[in-house]
Amino acid sequence: MHDAFEAVVAIEKLPLHIECIATWESSLFVGTRTGVLLVYSIKETSDERDRLEVELKRPMKSFSKKPIVQLAVVGVLGIFIALSDGMIGIYDLETCTPRGQLQKSRGANCFAIRVQPSSSGKGQNVFLCVSVRRHLEVHQWNSREGQFVSFCADLNVPDTAKVLTWCGDSICVGFKKEYILVKVTGGALTELFAAGRHDPVIVSLGPHDIALGKDEMSICVNHEGKPTQKQALVWSDPPFALERVEPYMVGLLPKVVEVRTLEPRMLVQSFSLDKARFICAGRDVYIASEHRVWRLQPVELTAQITQLVHDKQFELALNLAKRVQESKRDNKERIADVRQLQAFHLFSQHRFEDCLKIYTELITDVKFVIGLFPSLLPNEFRKTLKYPATPPVLVGVELDKGLSALTDYLTGVSPFRR
Repeated sequence: MHDAFEAVVAIEKLPLHIECIATWESSLFVGTRTGVLLVYSIKETSDERDRLEVELKRPMKSFSKKPIVQLAVVGVLGIFIALSDGMIGIYDLETCTPRGQLQKSRGANCFAIRVQPSSSGKGQNVFLCVSVRRHLEVHQWNSREGQFVSFCADLNVPDTAKVLTWCGDSICVGFKKEYILVKVTGGALTELFAAGRHDPVIVSLGPHDIALGKDEMSICVNHEGKPTQKQALVWSDPPFALERVEPYMVGLLPKVVEVRTLEPRMLVQSFSLDKARFICAGRDVYIASEHRVWRLQPVELTAQITQLVHDKQFELALNLAKRVQESKRDNKERIADVRQLQAFHLFSQHRFEDCLKIYTELITDVKFVIGLFPSLLPNEFRKTLKYPATPPVLVGVELDKGLSALTDYLTGVSPFRR
């Protein structure tokens, strides 16, 4: 394992009970049980002791008389949406002043937002799905009217939704006992599978992919409900909240926070945050308990790559290397350096074909490759070749396998490289 994030306290000993959180750019929105909305500005500092500069920009004490149970920011429209007392309210993102309510959606218990490029290529289409008892309402933002308008007839579902997430042109609905996909155009229902012993958990993996919780597993499916991974991602305990933070999955478990990857499937990090309940991600990632908020500060990618290479976790190291912000030339060299180390590691594991495939793709000096094998180059010349470590001594069957792979490799090498 290695450290992908560092949890830094942003807000502590909040006298109000947190019910939900949302983030946008440098702002954090906190909805509370008493109906107070808190909007913070949180920025990094250069001070090693006070890592974050936290400013309470707007304490909206009379925002609602009931708990604020869900918040979502729609940055492209300059609004945020709040669910409180069964009502969906739309508010100005800068001033927090009301811009309207969805009167039709009275009795709502959860909602989901979808933002997608318009077919004309100009602007964005914003859709809002709201769960009201045993039906779903779908609304689309009308820029001329400056409000959400009904997009289609209400969609009937077999039970009250506990959680909603858009998946392509469908909506994935998590009920107490099962998951279904509902096609927005026509309302066709596709049953997926049981939710297991715990509350349903859904997280978006992209425009057309989601992960669904079933006990200790997260099962990845596409907008048609078909699995996209051969195996489920398995957690040490059933997660009750998930967030996708590329290339990681962050899960809140009863006792710890776990960071895992889908490809390769592995546990990256595990740490404790006392009574963590909520997570949200935007430009930054926040986790909250009832009275405290942490920000997950990503560890520098270069530091993560160094540790992963040391631990021989080359697939993830390559994934991260591609994300480093640097010139194309420098990034190409960084990736090549990691792949060279990966190839040598594969050779040390006697995975000769995989090793030589990488050396071929990297157009590695043929003499360097031949030098991995004993007695094929003059000893004095071989000593001038620099390897990450001493190449393993091959004998018997393993030597025969290696030489056979080397013969195939040399046969495919251009004569100009020999």
